[in-house]
Formats: sequence, C-alpha cells, structure tokens
Amino acid sequence: FNLAWLATADWKSFTLTVDARLTKFDAGNNDLCLAFARQEDTRFYYAHLGEKADAVHHQIHLVNHADRKAITATRTAGSPWQPGTWHRLKLVHDTATGAIAVFFDDLETPVLTARDKTLDHGWIGLGSFDDLGEFKNLEIQGERK
Repeated sequence: FNLAWLATADWKSFTLTVDARLTKFDAGNNDLCLAFARQEDTRFYYAHLGEKADAVHHQIHLVNHADRKAITATRTAGSPWQPGTWHRLKLVHDTATGAIAVFFDDLETPVLTARDKTLDHGWIGLGSFDDLGEFKNLEIQGERK
C-alpha cells in the first residue's frame, strides 16, 4: 500500500479533483486510491478504484486502528481504467453528514458512495494498493481545520 500524503493541510469537508492514469497494466485488478481524513498511520479513509468490484477492490474503506473495513453503500462494477489514458477523478467528503462520493470520468454520477462520521478531518493522500500510476492537475476546495 503506497500513499503520498499532502501533509501541509488538515482538511474537513472538501471536493478533490485530479487527473490520474495507470502507468503499468497487469493481469490482476489494477487500481489507484484516493485517501483522506488521515489522522494517524492507522486512522484514515481510502477509496480503492479497482478495475473489478469484490470484497476489497472498488470499495471505500475505513482504517481505524484495525484492518480495513469496507463502508461502501453503493458502487458500480468497477473502474474502467484504460492503458495510457488520463481519467478525471473527483472525491467529495462532507463531514457534517458523513457523505462520501467518488466519481470516475463522469463527474455527475458517483461510482462509489458511503456515509460514515468516524473521521472528520485529516490529510489527503494519493497512491495505489499495489499498482503504479501518475496524478496531475490536483485541485482541492473546501474547509481546513
């Protein structure tokens, strides 16, 4: 699990948009991840944008001093990553309601949703569970702690 944390700001409610692409495809379940509300090494959320949905892939997870726990309310069958293609991602976290929504290319219809109020602020991170990718054009708007 490899995440680069943006440790310069502690975010509460926010909207993040970023362009992302996988730089290497394999026969497995390719993914990139958006992490947020990191308070400690073992306390954060992450959205796993996997090619195929299963028990751990293409889910929103809570890590809270224990193994990850899927908290996904709704999801699509997976994220349609394409080799060499930049995809537009959006993550919306509303700490007042606990609403979490993740978008892939279509920024109107979420591919993942959840509702959880366990963590209400923290750092934002970008990375992958076990794949290689790139991110560019990162924008974050919202409320800092």
